[in-house]
Amino acid sequence: MPRAQYFVTKRNGEWKIRAGYRYSGPYPTKRKALQVAIDFAERDGQAGREAQVLVQGEDRLFRPAWTYGRDPYPVETGASADSKLAAGSNAKSG
Repeated sequence: MPRAQYFVTKRNGEWKIRAGYRYSGPYPTKRKALQVAIDFAERDGQAGREAQVLVQGEDRLFRPAWTYGRDPYPVETGASADSKLAAGSNAKSG
C-alpha cells in the first residue's frame, strides 16, 4: 500500500507542506503548517492509505511528527502538544 507523506519544511523563509512534487502554503507558523499537514494525512488515512507527517529539523533532516493510526487526532492542545509538534517528536500516544 502506498504511503502518503507530508513534509513540513521552511522554504525561502516560509513554512510550507510538500507532498510529492507539490507544495501548499505558505503558513504563518510551523505549528499551523503541522496542523494542516496532519489534517491532510488524517484524510488519507481515513481513505485507507498509510499516512505520515514529517518535519524538518534545524539539521535539515526530516523526523516523524505524526502517523495515522498511531497518534491521536484531532491533535491534543496545550503546552505538551505544542512541544511535541514543534520538535517533530516520535512521541507515541498513550
